[in-house]
Amino acid sequence: MRKDILITAGPVFVRLDDIRVISNISTGSTGCEIAERFSKKARVTLLLGPGRAFPKKHKALTVKRFVYFEELRKLLRSELVTHKYKAVIHTAAVSDYQPVKVRKGKIPSGRKKMTVAFKPLPKIIKDVKKVDNSVFLVQFKLEAGLNKSKLIGKAFKNMEENKADLAVANDLFRIKGDKHLFYILSRDKKVYKAGTKKELAEKLAAIFEKGNII
Repeated sequence: MRKDILITAGPVFVRLDDIRVISNISTGSTGCEIAERFSKKARVTLLLGPGRAFPKKHKALTVKRFVYFEELRKLLRSELVTHKYKAVIHTAAVSDYQPVKVRKGKIPSGRKKMTVAFKPLPKIIKDVKKVDNSVFLVQFKLEAGLNKSKLIGKAFKNMEENKADLAVANDLFRIKGDKHLFYILSRDKKVYKAGTKKELAEKLAAIFEKGNII
């Protein structure tokens, strides 16, 4: 019997005013690649943000869209409460900060200078185990300019803080075209390497199959 897997992907908008948003350069392609691969063996629900990528259609793949931070958080919690998922693969590039004040209407153009104060947002990934402590959780950790040792060390620490079961670490400066270096980290300190998004999806699927998660 196919097991249920929940995947998040894409950028997550936060509002600056009723017109403008703050976001990041995520396309959602990594999450879409993983969703396509996992739908061959499992029933996949993909929570997909406003990126440029979209997965190929598959009868075992359901796509639910979101745009803003609060929409993703509500949708994720709702899915975990109403469905029993075997695993959550959290690839979405969630915003870390939001403006202290979201302006009503539109901030007038033409200003020579504007200062925006920010405050931290809650970590959505911490909601996962609070709602369902039994779910297998995969987190993603993107850094910029760290060597392999520091990147892996930071990802391990972050994985423990979020109670994740597996982590995928990568560095912005090691992304060149289709080449994308990922490190897959397990709780027992094993490290696997993937050189492309497709290879990452295949290796994650192999780990899941070996662990009887799919």
